Order: sequence, then structure tokens, then C-alpha cells
Amino acid sequence: MLKRSRPWFLILFILILILIGAFLLKFVQIERMIQNQQTLIENQQNRLNQHQQTLNQFIPTPQNYEYLPFITQPRHQTTVFQSRVAVNGQLLASAVISLLVNGEWVASRVISGGTFSFPGVKLQKGQNKLQVIALFNKEKIVYSPEIWVNYSSEGLPSLSPKMDSSFLVPLIVPDTTDTLLNDLLKNSNDFSRGNKNKKMLSLTFDGDELANITEEILDTLKQYNIKTTMFLTGNYIRKYPDLVTRIHNEGHEIGNHTQQHPHLTLYSSSGRQETLPKVDFSFLYHQLQPVVKLYKNLIGENLKNFWRAPYGDHNPEIRKWASRLGFVHIGWTQGNSWSTGLDTNDWIADSTFPGYHSAQEIKNKILNFGKNQETGINGGIILMHLGSQRQIPDRPHLILGEIIRNLEGKGHQFVTISRLLRESP
Repeated sequence: MLKRSRPWFLILFILILILIGAFLLKFVQIERMIQNQQTLIENQQNRLNQHQQTLNQFIPTPQNYEYLPFITQPRHQTTVFQSRVAVNGQLLASAVISLLVNGEWVASRVISGGTFSFPGVKLQKGQNKLQVIALFNKEKIVYSPEIWVNYSSEGLPSLSPKMDSSFLVPLIVPDTTDTLLNDLLKNSNDFSRGNKNKKMLSLTFDGDELANITEEILDTLKQYNIKTTMFLTGNYIRKYPDLVTRIHNEGHEIGNHTQQHPHLTLYSSSGRQETLPKVDFSFLYHQLQPVVKLYKNLIGENLKNFWRAPYGDHNPEIRKWASRLGFVHIGWTQGNSWSTGLDTNDWIADSTFPGYHSAQEIKNKILNFGKNQETGINGGIILMHLGSQRQIPDRPHLILGEIIRNLEGKGHQFVTISRLLRESP
């Protein structure tokens, strides 16, 4: 029995030796990994120390503070409610400025000292780290302090339902040197036509939920080097930040078209411009203020001091409230009928609906406007839209180029509302 059991002891002994050997081998491997990690950390620390020595040359002191870039907008630890914002800042020295969002490169600018701007910067939901890098002489770099911005898609915070307008300052302070603008604000007038003695007119566009033809409109305006004034809602700015950025970058003016495009009067139901019971100064404030904030956060600049009431719903009372907030109402040239005004009705998509007019009819109306009058279309303000649900062959923006060529051929000049105001008596 004893002789038969000896091989099992031998096998057990060998297995124990194998396990001990494996353990020792693993221990040696772990020891080497620890040593490698320590070496790697030491190397990284050395590189960081070298980098920090370079940066230390540019830590702001009374001698070299001008080399430190700062982000001035958006502010640190603020919350925004749209996915794109304008990042503005300042740097006194000349450098190449690069913007980092969450550690990733976004864009670069060459500045000669002063301010810098990155419009339409895309954010992710939640916290975002913004930082800029200034490169001097292609070798020395300085990082700005980090700015943390929270993007929330849950919408703008609710505001107080009631307020006393006498305690409010304008949302956008008007230019005190602009006499006509200030007269319009003072008298709460509607500006719907410019100087009839000058061959100038304005193309204006309203934008809300739809933007499916905006790019084509912008392409046409760019082709003919036409600058226009566009009135955008908060809905539009939030949904189409890239288009808003392009509109701004291509030199068009942007005015306020309210946050949610609401009715303000009874006009649609009764034909009378009587203020709706729900509409008061506070209501209008809550419709205009968010648009100002959205645009400023996106572009880094203010809207123009212009607003346009949705559906043409306005009266002296409503315009007075808007004037207190710094906005002049910009209408469109109207007449006694569709054919004697410059509202295109391009928003009507159903060809069987009253008020529908084909693209060709719209073109003919504009080209023949004021044909029997000496002043013609001079000073006219045309109303069109940035979105359309019409069938493609009958979308008026497709013949916009023909309208521009024809009127320019007759000596007319397309200008912005600001220019039209300046040229008005």
C-alpha cells in the first residue's frame, strides 16, 4: 500500500513547486510593471516641469500681463439654453489664438492685439470647459484660465409674470446719434416705408419654425451682393444656430420676431388691431427678452433695435411697450389690397387657399408696384419668409434673382432697414 501511494506524493510535490514558480514569476512581472510606471511618471513629470518653466515666463506680472488671454463671454459657471454660443475674449499682444472646447481644438484666429471672437461654438449637454491658447512667435504659448459653461436643453427659466415697465431699462440701448430711430422710439411709430424720392428698397425676411429655403435665399443674396434685414424668433435661433451664424457673418441685419411667434391682437379673428386680453407689457417683455439673450449668447453682439410683430399684430399700445424696451417696429409696405402692398403671402402653401398667389404673380406684383405713380417702388419694404411648405416649382424665392436683376436694371438699390432709415426724411 505504501509503495503504491508514493507517486501521488511526488505529483503533489511537483504541482506545489509549479505554483510557487508561477507566483514568483508573477511577482517579478508586477515588480517590473511598477518600475515601468514609476519611470513613465517621472518622465511625464519632467516634461511637465519643462513645459511649466516655459509658461512661467508668461505668468502675468507688471511686465508681461499683456501675454495672458482672457475669455470674457460666456462668463465662468454660467448656464446657457442653446447648443451654440459666441466665445469672446481679449489679449493685448499679437498672437495666434486657438479655442479649445472640452480639450479639443475648434478654431484659430490671428489677432493683432485687442479682442477676439469665435461665434457659433457648439457645446455638449452638461458642463463644457472653454479655454484659449495664445501662440507667440510660433514657439511660446500661454493658456487662458478655464471657463466652465453648463448647457441645458430644458429651456429658458421662467420669468416673473408681472412687472412695472417704469423700472426697466431698454433691452438694447439705442444709438443716441440716430435721430430718426430715436424719434420712432419716442413716438412708437411703425416704419413701413422709406424715402419715396430715392430709388432704394429693402428685402426683409421673417424666420420661425421652418428654415428649409434659408440657404438658397442666402446663396442668391450673396450672388448679387445684397444685404437685407431678417427678423428671427427665439425658436429659429435655437433650432438653426448655424444658419443664424451664417446670416450674421454674411453681413445681414437681424431683428427680433418674438420668442414664440404669438398673436398679439384680435386682427386675425376680427380684423381689428385690439390688444388681446392676455397681452400686456410683461407678456411682450417675455417675448422679446429671451431672443435678445439667445442671440447675444450665440453671436456675441446685440440684435438691431428692430422688431416685427408676428402676423402683423400691433397697435400704438403694443408699439409703445416695445419702444420702452428699445425696439422700433418695422412693418412692410401695405396698400388697400394684396396687389397694392409688398407682402408676398409666400407663406401660404395651399394653392386653393384664399390669398395664395403664384411665384410668377408675386414677381409681377413687385416689378409693377407703383407703376402708375412717379415714386414707384421707392422706399418699399418687401416681406418674405425663410421657410416654405409650397411645392418646389412655385416657391417665390426661386425667382428672387430675377426680381433683383430687373429692379437693379432700373436703377434701384437694395439696402438694409438701417440704411433705409438713414436715407429717410
